Amino acid sequence: MNKEQFDKIVLANLIHFNKGQEGWYWNHYKKEYATYKHILYLPERCKKDKIVFRHEQEKVVIESCLVTPAKEAPFLLRGHLHPNAHHLNSSQVMCYNFFRPLISNKENPTRKLFEIFQSVCQKLEYDENAIVKFEYIERGENTNFDFILHTKSIKIYCEIKYTEPDFGKKCQSKRDNHFQNQYADMVDKCSHLWKREVDKNDFMNKYFQLFRNVIRARTDNDYVFFICPQDRDDLKKSFDSLKNTYLKEGVDNVQFITWESLIEKAKSIGVDVAEFEDRYFSYKKL
Repeated sequence: MNKEQFDKIVLANLIHFNKGQEGWYWNHYKKEYATYKHILYLPERCKKDKIVFRHEQEKVVIESCLVTPAKEAPFLLRGHLHPNAHHLNSSQVMCYNFFRPLISNKENPTRKLFEIFQSVCQKLEYDENAIVKFEYIERGENTNFDFILHTKSIKIYCEIKYTEPDFGKKCQSKRDNHFQNQYADMVDKCSHLWKREVDKNDFMNKYFQLFRNVIRARTDNDYVFFICPQDRDDLKKSFDSLKNTYLKEGVDNVQFITWESLIEKAKSIGVDVAEFEDRYFSYKKL
């Protein structure tokens, strides 16, 4: 993402944030907020106490970062907010704002959620007992997914991007045997995806974040979706580089999906995403 794109997004988020602000956050922190641009102000005491930080951050996110349909439902990110979730361009909150209204108050996926995903996964069938989760980490692993939908037969994993830099290229671990101990077996289980042998150096130093997510597509019924803005050419270029180098032709278990396509699908089935679209994509009109 270039600076011009980022500045437009920050400006658009500020415009959206300022619309009709009369609530708790605005009354408490209006002056301090003005100096922080897209980062909402938290009290000084938050810097000294992690518990206070989590409590205050959660209040700020619920009050000022959620779109109305997500705010009206019980909050499902309690205890799971990222340290930067109170930034107006947080991809975690973006993910929550889109998908939370598509989940019932009993935390079951709605039919509308299935209809949206069926546009990119034709094998998916409605399952009232399906599992949906934000901030999902599989037991025994450390890879975090922003959102998942798991039915009895299909598993969907979603990685969300908005204004973050490119996908992480390098693993930060200094251990020589980290690939062999942590990832080699999972790479082998994904042999249905690869058109050539996965190079260890490429995995650890060139496509690390992409590969670490892709290898969750262990069977033909596992899907990994990278959901990104359409104009993020940098993200698409990185994804296509891995895809063209390693993925077999016609494999649809791993896909680059644009937010805009999901928004249009949601509109076509009667989901109200007007506030979400204004919140995150009005920068295109600037």
